[in-house]
Amino acid sequence: MRGYEHRLGGLEKNADGSGNVSYRADDHAQMNFNRQEKIRKIQENIPLQKIKGVEAGDLLMVTWGGGFGACHEAVERLLKKGKKVAHIHLSYIQPLPANIAAILKNYKKIVVAELNNGQLLSYINGLFSCQAQGLQKVQGVPFTIAEIETAMEKHLEQL
Repeated sequence: MRGYEHRLGGLEKNADGSGNVSYRADDHAQMNFNRQEKIRKIQENIPLQKIKGVEAGDLLMVTWGGGFGACHEAVERLLKKGKKVAHIHLSYIQPLPANIAAILKNYKKIVVAELNNGQLLSYINGLFSCQAQGLQKVQGVPFTIAEIETAMEKHLEQL
């Protein structure tokens, strides 16, 4: 149908909007800026990150994926003991919610608990230079509540 053609191919497209393949450096740079802008616009349309626990305190636990349940319960237990702890569970990673930087600044220590080798930890430290520490488990089974709670108590003792 005329006017509805879509062209695929090549690394980049001409900046003129024709869809023609381009190998020009300035077209490549413009396409990178365009992709970056698309991600920024996505971030404007995802919800702000919610916090379970104190909004500023000693320890923030960060999880994603399968780390939610055990960490959520461990934070609940420590809150009942009067500890100044919190938990954020990320549903959006690229881009992160717009308020993540502000949240991270409100805690003395940040621990990223993940069921892998620390990819999220590296990502967060790379973006925010927040010196987050990791709690990794790579045995193919989820964290237990006791594992998370014990790790959190050790981190709190170090403050």
